[in-house]
Amino acid sequence: MLDIETAKELLGGLLLQLCLMGAFAFLGAGVFCCLWRFCRKRLGGLWLRSRSQFVALVIAAGIATGVAQKSTNNVPPNLNSPLPQTMQGDGSFQSGFTGLSGVGNLVNPVQNQILVQITSEDIARGWRVESVTTNAEPFAEMSSNAVEYAQWSLRGGRETWFPLELGGFEFPLGTNRVHRLRVLSGGAAETFSTDDSAAICAAREYASLIPGYSRFRWADSDDGAGKTLRWEGVFAGRDRTGEYDAEIRFFANGDFTTRSNEVETVCRRVNPDDWDGDGLANVRDADPLVCDGDFYGVANALPTNANLDAYYWLDLSVTGLLGVATVRVTCDGPSDLGDHVIIARTNQVCHIPLLAGATYTVESDLPIDYSVVSSEYAHIVTNAENRLVVSLPLEFSLARTSSGDALTANYILQCAPFNVGATLSSLSGVCCLCETNAVGFVWVCSDGCTCGGQHEISTAAAWEGYSLPFSWWGTCGCYIDVTETSSLTSSGINLLIEMPSTFIANDDDDNNNGIVDATPPFGDYEDEVVSGRVSFASMTLTNGIVKLQKLTGLEQGTNGTRRVYADESGLSPIGEGHEYAVENTAFLERDFFVNPVVVSSHYQDGCVRVLWEPDSGPRSAVSKRFTIVEPTVEPITDDLWSLADFAGDGRLHSYLYNPCAVVVGETARFKVDVLPEDYPDSKIVWTTNMCEGAVRFVGSNVNTGRVVTVEGVSTGDVFLVVKFGDAESPQPAFFSKVVQPMTVRLRAWIIGDGTSWARTQDDVRNMMSVANDIYSQVGVNLELVEPIVLTNITAAYNVTYDEPEVGKFTKEQLVGLNVGTGALECYFINCFVDKPQILGMNCESGMVMTASADGRTLAHEIGHAFGLEDIYVSNVAATNEMVTLKAIPPSERPRYLFMESDWNLGCEGHGEGGCRFYGKTTMHSDIIDRMLMNGMRHGHLGGGRDITMGNVHGVWYEGDGKTDGDWKIDLAPVGFFTNVDRSESPVHQ
Repeated sequence: MLDIETAKELLGGLLLQLCLMGAFAFLGAGVFCCLWRFCRKRLGGLWLRSRSQFVALVIAAGIATGVAQKSTNNVPPNLNSPLPQTMQGDGSFQSGFTGLSGVGNLVNPVQNQILVQITSEDIARGWRVESVTTNAEPFAEMSSNAVEYAQWSLRGGRETWFPLELGGFEFPLGTNRVHRLRVLSGGAAETFSTDDSAAICAAREYASLIPGYSRFRWADSDDGAGKTLRWEGVFAGRDRTGEYDAEIRFFANGDFTTRSNEVETVCRRVNPDDWDGDGLANVRDADPLVCDGDFYGVANALPTNANLDAYYWLDLSVTGLLGVATVRVTCDGPSDLGDHVIIARTNQVCHIPLLAGATYTVESDLPIDYSVVSSEYAHIVTNAENRLVVSLPLEFSLARTSSGDALTANYILQCAPFNVGATLSSLSGVCCLCETNAVGFVWVCSDGCTCGGQHEISTAAAWEGYSLPFSWWGTCGCYIDVTETSSLTSSGINLLIEMPSTFIANDDDDNNNGIVDATPPFGDYEDEVVSGRVSFASMTLTNGIVKLQKLTGLEQGTNGTRRVYADESGLSPIGEGHEYAVENTAFLERDFFVNPVVVSSHYQDGCVRVLWEPDSGPRSAVSKRFTIVEPTVEPITDDLWSLADFAGDGRLHSYLYNPCAVVVGETARFKVDVLPEDYPDSKIVWTTNMCEGAVRFVGSNVNTGRVVTVEGVSTGDVFLVVKFGDAESPQPAFFSKVVQPMTVRLRAWIIGDGTSWARTQDDVRNMMSVANDIYSQVGVNLELVEPIVLTNITAAYNVTYDEPEVGKFTKEQLVGLNVGTGALECYFINCFVDKPQILGMNCESGMVMTASADGRTLAHEIGHAFGLEDIYVSNVAATNEMVTLKAIPPSERPRYLFMESDWNLGCEGHGEGGCRFYGKTTMHSDIIDRMLMNGMRHGHLGGGRDITMGNVHGVWYEGDGKTDGDWKIDLAPVGFFTNVDRSESPVHQ
């Protein structure tokens, strides 16, 4: 109820708005835009307090003045509607509104404002008028499936009708689903709804149909998503005057249009759950009768009794020349929170609730200039202009709790990074009896369960109206706790399985025949093929069957069997159900052999189950769980080092794994990758074979896990051996040196040309820092002699590499500037003018670095100062008429004989076989690419850093590399501890 003073204020505002409408017609879009902003600013507070009453008064005033006004949002609420775009045209103007369309006489003109007012009559009727357009496009041709009805019983008159069944088409009207219509001869259609008998009229007034001339037809749309009713050649009144055509088009979403000659009316369905069509459910909409979305950027409240952990908040603002923006926030699935349609002023912060776990697309018709989320776990991705993707990913898992007994396993639903109060909405893929509840489930197994005990379960978590499917590997009560035993003694029977619980995958090529060692017959080097034994004993002579009931976790081999064999050569495969007969005896032993090829998906997901079935009496069973692991042990690679400030100098440093040297008194890290990922670190145990050198394990995990830290104790050779549980196959081993630290001094000169310097002093210091990280793996410390010298020599700023040029230094002249410094000498120039592709060089008198060189280039050239040569995958870049191509075949895998001191000793004693603990996809060219002395990669991002202990097979040259005799393909002299004399530091002459 409005009081007198408020009514005066409202009427004053109403008069001002009516004046503005006239002003728009006279002054045009630009002036009206300014007046509207002034009006909104002056009346803003009153508008927000009583916006629905205000709009109602505006509508009432329009009707009183003879203009039926309907207001509409500048974004149609049904974004995917098949209706024509009637809100665009020559009359549009930009001020957060949409202009009128069409010209000529306007029937029921639409005054477009920010809001759409929904009336109680609209809700009761089930639809509202959105727009009326004159001079509409010509009538479309009727579909070829059109049906004509000509059996009207009266000439003209609205009263004549017939029932039209809609067939498979369903027309939603309010809360009803209409399957048939009452079609009137006078140009209208009515539903048979008991609570809504209002007609949908296409004709201007009661129409007359002239027999033999007028037609009525109806048809389905081509896509089946619509129904068209058309009256043709009908006349206003009862005389043959005022001829016109009329049409009603119904759409599957509840929208429809009516048409009378050139006048088209667009009507939208009123959704009973969202009356105003702004994307907000009525129960959460601050004003469900007004299509304001979240008006002016204030988001709707959270659902009643919501779990606050399930929500986070997005703050954003938009900028632009327009005064109002439309922001759509769309969820990737259904949720109780729903999507948002926000009408916001520019530069105003919108506060929007988002549901954790769901992903939201945020789109704006103006640029989004600011966005932030309230949770540290959430993130925003900008995919395109005016579009964001915002999400807070959740991870769901099922955790096992304490069991009531040996055959019962209880699991509860868990959520990270925080609990959103999710419940289980579905569960499939389980074995035995499984009883679910809201927060978890219980597995119950019987004594005779044969399901295998572990299953990959497909399930879904639901929270706040949202659902997310996920998969999980679970263990039921079978074969675990007290029932998981490899030996059983009861009722005078002893049943036993003897085999390791960890196998190492046999996926190498020991016999170097180009075939992974998965296929029998096995060669002499197949020590990954592991034997097991089944033993049976009875106190008395007995009869029955010992059966291999389950062999899970082993790949299907040839002839449909698992990779289990009765003989060591692998020529006699056996599978599940294989039986050993016990015939009038008290003792039986049988060996079997496992070729573990395929890596386990999860820890202990493999199982061998043996069943004793006597001719009479109770059955007995034992089982043994196992895991097939795949260790990968390789030299240092780009993805195996992380950044850490371990030097204390304020710079970021690369901490290298698996070095070939450990410095006395300093630490080094060694790493092995192990699959499956859930194989316990506690079962990965490192030991040392001291030889003449010694290290000790340090750190919280000491000598277990995928990564260990060692400290050098005394100089000499040392082996680090990695043991995986009780695996019997050969284990990976790291061969390393324990050394005293060595210091190498370097003097630097930066060349200038009078206006520019080739590098800055900080550039040089940073390059030295990178080179020091690289040389830490061989115990070398590079010491930069300060101060760095800056010298202006114009002729030395750009240097010639091969061909002399007047006015420019040759490289020999440059490195001869300073001699006998007692250190390495390095000159930093701009470039080599005749060979700009060369980044750095080294000779007996000094080194040269160009402006394109980096720390790895410097480290590479220092390697040459130590006496190491370049190594290549191919000499294709150096071939000419005097040099033939030499290359490492692309399919060549690493071999033991390719490296004098293999990093992981995986093939020690295995002849010429492939290196078993390298990754299955690692090629020998990959090894060369990772090396610091790779002659083609040292100056580029991602170039190699690895310094090898011994020489490596590859393409290399001695001399100048210009003749075929210079090039070789064999062991290249790149091994630091093979080719370097560490008795004294290298210096330039």
